[in-house]
Amino acid sequence: MQPPTGAVHLGVRELRSDLATHLRRAGSGDRVIVTVDGRPTAQLAPIEPPGQPQLSDLRKYHFST
Repeated sequence: MQPPTGAVHLGVRELRSDLATHLRRAGSGDRVIVTVDGRPTAQLAPIEPPGQPQLSDLRKYHFST
């Protein structure tokens, strides 16, 4: 499986060995897809969407009524 543009696939062992670097990548906008036995299992991605948050973003995180 090829990573989408702006994403990187890496195994759990690689993630653990350099966690801070991969968290910084996710925080700067890249998607980091974590694999277990070569299968995508989880992803790290930025918390905030780029640009101004939309009402749907706020509702998703329970910041609006």
